[in-house]
Amino acid sequence: MKLLLIAAFSITTYSYSSGQSDIPKLDTLEASLRTYYTKAWAADREEFIVSQKGQILNYIPSFGIAMGLPTVGYNTSKIYDYALDKKVRQQKLKSIDSQYLVRYNEELNNLRIEYQKVKAEEKYLTSLVKLSDLKAREFAIYQEAYDKKEMKPLDYIGKSYEYESHLNNLEKLRLEMDIKILELKKLARYHMQQDTLDNRHTPDMLTNNR
Repeated sequence: MKLLLIAAFSITTYSYSSGQSDIPKLDTLEASLRTYYTKAWAADREEFIVSQKGQILNYIPSFGIAMGLPTVGYNTSKIYDYALDKKVRQQKLKSIDSQYLVRYNEELNNLRIEYQKVKAEEKYLTSLVKLSDLKAREFAIYQEAYDKKEMKPLDYIGKSYEYESHLNNLEKLRLEMDIKILELKKLARYHMQQDTLDNRHTPDMLTNNR
């Protein structure tokens, strides 16, 4: 009975006591976040650049014929507008660059902070697992004493409740850790699905896939 209890507990706590957690390395998470923002930044830049194509046609001089000769008409205000619009477009691209850089660095800082918090909690959980191994051995002794009728039933129930409460609390902490790891991956856009949209993906199809 004693050996069965210790074996069962060891299987439950193996992933933390052996140091094999599911937390990706920080540089891996940072690379994932950087990839996401690089793609989003490039897409927004491309969208703006494409939207501005053809604008130069508004500033082409007018051509005509006067007295049998070809003429070219220049409007100084259009020349000024073209120079101004060009400057505005350049400034818009700089603005897009700056906004993405600020957002990226802000989330990168948040990611690093959350990572350190998760690692600290993982260290605490590992220490509890090591303590739990001692508790498992301790309870096995109580179990053996009870089986030999060397321990009063009421005392055994108290020890059983204490041990089960410890296991339940440990399991709760493990589940909370798993959730925090998922949130950390979400923050880093870790293994984010790279799906594409085309004319086959109608709004109804997207709704049905939820």
